[in-house]
Formats: sequence, C-alpha cells, structure tokens
Amino acid sequence: TTMMTREEARKITDAVNKEKAEKITAKAKAFVDEKVDAEVRRCATLGKEEALVTIPSDIDKKQVVEFIEECGFTVAGEFSYNEYKISW
Repeated sequence: TTMMTREEARKITDAVNKEKAEKITAKAKAFVDEKVDAEVRRCATLGKEEALVTIPSDIDKKQVVEFIEECGFTVAGEFSYNEYKISW
C-alpha cells in the first residue's frame, strides 16, 4: 500500500467537516422552526411582546440567534443558563 497524498487527506477531511457543519446547521434550523416558533406563537397569542427560550447546549447558539434575527426578531441574551429573550 502507498501512503495517501496530502491532497487526498485534505479532501476527506473537508468532506467530513462539511457534513458535520451541515448537520449542526440543520439541527439549529429544526430547533428554531419547531421549538422557538411554538414559543413565540404561544407568547404572541397571550398578548406578550417577548418570549424566553432556552437553547440546549448541544445546539449551536450563534446559528439559532442568526436564524431568529433573520425573521426580524430582536434577540437578547445570554441570561441564566442558555436563556435568550426574543422580542417583537
């Protein structure tokens, strides 16, 4: 067997890291689309102007905040353990 080349190793690493990043993004997006959306809707129907959401530690907080802000909301945090305030 011949030792793999640097280029081959780099190609494998890039593919694996791309897949990992896509999974992290998908998980953050799913959290926003399901949990955050449900809590914002619940609070809005109660006449509130903000919602508190706790982002689990296994989800990328930065991406979650970006997805929420892309929808026009203001996000403040981090307060107590992974807790963020979303206001509209």
